[in-house]
Amino acid sequence: MGGLARWWDGVELWATGLPFIAQVTVVLVVVAPLCALAARGLDRIVGLGTGLLGKVRPEQDVPTPPREG
Repeated sequence: MGGLARWWDGVELWATGLPFIAQVTVVLVVVAPLCALAARGLDRIVGLGTGLLGKVRPEQDVPTPPREG
């Protein structure tokens, strides 16, 4: 774990030492896609979990609105 912490500290120092435009480029090219993948994966996990929960719990009867006419 100490090696990972030292590596991350080195990455932080490298990133903060970059000029602003290079920092923005790194964020757009690396960080934004990683965050999008993480969000998509989390969405899929939550979707599967709620799907399983819906199969375990029967849905309550929801009254239908009265029809007009």
